Amino acid sequence: MQASFTVEFPEHVPLHERRYALRALADDSGALDEIGERTFAILCTTDKQLRLVGWALFHTRIKDLCRVTNVTASGRRVSRTKGTMGLLTFSINVTLDGCVDHQEGIVDGETQAFFTRLLDESGAMLWGRVTYEMMERYWPAVARGDAEAPPAMRAWAVKLEAKPKYVVSSTRKDFPWTNSHHIADDLRTGVQQLKDATPDGVLLGSGRLATELDRLDLIDEYKLLVHPRIAGHGPTLYESGLSSTRRLELISAKPLRSGVVAMHYRRAG
Repeated sequence: MQASFTVEFPEHVPLHERRYALRALADDSGALDEIGERTFAILCTTDKQLRLVGWALFHTRIKDLCRVTNVTASGRRVSRTKGTMGLLTFSINVTLDGCVDHQEGIVDGETQAFFTRLLDESGAMLWGRVTYEMMERYWPAVARGDAEAPPAMRAWAVKLEAKPKYVVSSTRKDFPWTNSHHIADDLRTGVQQLKDATPDGVLLGSGRLATELDRLDLIDEYKLLVHPRIAGHGPTLYESGLSSTRRLELISAKPLRSGVVAMHYRRAG
């Protein structure tokens, strides 16, 4: 197997970040050649090099620093996502004391834009039954125009209507909401198959289900909105516990005008 990648670094990426990425890619690849000031060609001549470079480009912090503009395998150009497993990203509103009660968060244009962007970027949604039923009671009516809502919320509801929605449940089998699908069998197998089939990634929005999936080492990224509030009650994140501490790598932290902070973490190691 021989494969090559062309990567470009945007002008705003600082030199030390470029050096970090190039050092990591050079260690994993067979050859790395400079094409221009911010453009480089990477050649992989073994399956091991291809796996390492592919993982670095599409599943580590390096993917946020550069853009892959050309991928060829054995002389044939292929899609960026061909054979690429999608990431499972956990996203939720959480207060400073860990409460994930949806009524405790700040709702404004910025927080709504945050979740709209995540929805647009993801290939599918994943919920537990309780979260699904909470969403099912409201958003389909908004999408149809049967419930009062601002234009931005209606637009979000229409997007959600069209998005594939997967539900984990052992007690319910019928899911009539448009584009809903049931994951009923082994949790690890079902969610792994969903990731494999969704190159654009899966967005997880249920706190209890996140605990179960983290115990199975299936969550790749965490995009949380941390709200400047102390709720003093539950439910809280991971309140039923994990078998060991999960170590994360901070990718970005962006404060919003309301005091909410958008946190992006990735699994370390």
